[in-house]
Amino acid sequence: MRKVYDNTKNVLVIEPVLHRDPKGTVNISAPRRFGKQIAYSQPVRSMFSKAVNSAAHDGIYSVIKQAPKLYDVVRKISHPPLPEGLFYAKLFIYGWQAIDGKRFRLMHKGACVYGTTCEPPQKGFQLEYRNIVVTSTNYEEFALEIEDADKNLLSGDIEFRLVFSKTQFSTPQQDAYDLKYGVEFKDGIYYSLRGNTKNPKKLIVTFPGFGSSTARVQYAVSYLGALDDDDLSETCLIALQDRYGVSGTFLIYDDAGY
Repeated sequence: MRKVYDNTKNVLVIEPVLHRDPKGTVNISAPRRFGKQIAYSQPVRSMFSKAVNSAAHDGIYSVIKQAPKLYDVVRKISHPPLPEGLFYAKLFIYGWQAIDGKRFRLMHKGACVYGTTCEPPQKGFQLEYRNIVVTSTNYEEFALEIEDADKNLLSGDIEFRLVFSKTQFSTPQQDAYDLKYGVEFKDGIYYSLRGNTKNPKKLIVTFPGFGSSTARVQYAVSYLGALDDDDLSETCLIALQDRYGVSGTFLIYDDAGY
């Protein structure tokens, strides 16, 4: 076993030596680690959270939306941190073709922390499942159970890798999607807002649909793109985003289980 830093995401990786990242892993510099620790510390996150939930919310977002990278950083920092002892895990499964269409479960000390039916990843990408909430970063405590010919779930020998983080995992595609549809975070809710937001006479609230668990855009909004500005001249449209779990929780609970 070894602990290394994944320089592509700046998160702690805990992996067996045989599960090397094809791109390699290197230690990030001490100043960069220090800066990351400060940025994601509780005081800084609280400051950002208060800012995006303040009366200046609209002005803040109108500025940061002009800079996509800043927009992404602010969203990540202002996202509610997980309670102490909880972490986000990203699961990579190698050789997934051998279990395509079969059920699998990620187990932690005998308890299931995530499970679904294996689907192919999008072309050109590895098979990964993001934002599994776990209580440990000890790789040796996890196992992958695979469905056998008799439909039983048993410990398999398929190769997998876990990456852990205290902040949500995302993809460039998800970040671009959120920016395109103006997804914002305020008062514990992710949403996209358009139409008449000043003095509407009507209100439309939409709830998200759910796609494949392997999609590069996991968290969608029902934007009702067929409605133009004229259609919404007297109407405010709030499109809620279910940004919890691997691909949403039907807005029943958040990542902390609340």
